[in-house]
Amino acid sequence: IRPKKKDNWLVVPNLWGALIGRPSTMKTPSISEAAANPLKHLRYVAKEANKGEAQAFEADKMLLEAQLAGTKAKLKKEAAKPAPDHNEMERLTRAIQQQTCQDEKAPEARRYVVNDSTPERLADLLEINPFGLLVLRDELAGWLQSMDKQGHETARAFYLEAWNGSGTFEIDRVTEGRSTYVEACCISVLGGIQAGKLASYIQSAQAGGAGDDGFMQRFQLAVYPDKQKWNLIDRYPNKEARQAYWDVFERLNTIDLNAIGAQQDEYEPIPFLRFADDAQDLFYQWLNALQAELGGDDLPEVLEAHFAKYRSLVPSLALIIHLAEGRTGAVSYEATEKAVEWAKYLRSHAQRIFAPVTAVTAHTARRLAKKILDGALHDGFTLRDTYRSGWAGLSDKTANISALEMLVELGGIVEETHRTGGRPLTNYRINPKAKTAWGEV
Repeated sequence: IRPKKKDNWLVVPNLWGALIGRPSTMKTPSISEAAANPLKHLRYVAKEANKGEAQAFEADKMLLEAQLAGTKAKLKKEAAKPAPDHNEMERLTRAIQQQTCQDEKAPEARRYVVNDSTPERLADLLEINPFGLLVLRDELAGWLQSMDKQGHETARAFYLEAWNGSGTFEIDRVTEGRSTYVEACCISVLGGIQAGKLASYIQSAQAGGAGDDGFMQRFQLAVYPDKQKWNLIDRYPNKEARQAYWDVFERLNTIDLNAIGAQQDEYEPIPFLRFADDAQDLFYQWLNALQAELGGDDLPEVLEAHFAKYRSLVPSLALIIHLAEGRTGAVSYEATEKAVEWAKYLRSHAQRIFAPVTAVTAHTARRLAKKILDGALHDGFTLRDTYRSGWAGLSDKTANISALEMLVELGGIVEETHRTGGRPLTNYRINPKAKTAWGEV
């Protein structure tokens, strides 16, 4: 979708999702019913269709091998003559070259889902699945932590690029001496994660860890529902509702770009739709409000980074809803209105998801502010001074970094960095009016 009326800003509706909850809260069955099972069905259909293609390929391959053997025999026979026909030998040589250059790789069934794969293997799969793939994980915590390990920088960069859905990526294999070029690098991610593990990961990222690159903010469809009271339900599934839902997957899997009115220009290979006029007005109204909020000082940094990505979330949802409902042409007002409401819903979950970071930071900042105002930390103190004394609630270096950033933003202290012979030294100067400045802490 091109969210603006005139310019070429392009959004590929590639979304990452996470279901957050305590253990045994039925995250995996929920994900299976919503995504895994319909995609497994599409995979089964693709594999069945591929059987005929594979059989035809094998038959063609056998015929080609027989023809190649016959041509080689003719060339050998001609070359053995006392006076060979050089024109005939040249013709036979060209025939052998042509037959040898035929594609010897059997056709593969279309893939939709991968569970655990290296970037190199994903790149290979994307070459033959240009519409993208879904990485589906029962537990996202291990997957997230694996990319923080030293030596896994390529994997992290690959996924960051794949989130956009429209970029290219090239992986060089040193051991094999070859490269894989992915023209349409599009990977979706979906899985479950425990709330405690997620909170630890986010806190580490916000304190300057390996995840401090907006990686977690890319999980736009992240939900953290309330724990529900147990209520025994035993009833037959609604077959009509499930079939209607699965039909959406079937329809989008075989979408006809001409039938839906997709446009394409000479500079961009990806087909697109735009908003209808009334939907365009609604989107602009929502976007202006979002930008005004992002331009203010009320949002914590972690939420600001997350909500900034809603600029692509709402157009993505609008397009998905529009097509899922079987509509064609310009993206409708109704679909756009639903997308805006989805953003409101997801916003409330984001505030809950990132609350451990914002709450811990504020709590630590209050403790630091009290130490400064009580004179325990003197003008020009360093980060090390905040945690080396073992004060209660201030022994975590990474938490103190975020707290100091908050106190700097509020104006009570000023960060100064000095160049030395080695690593730069950072200290903090205390504002004489710090108590007034920190009235909000």
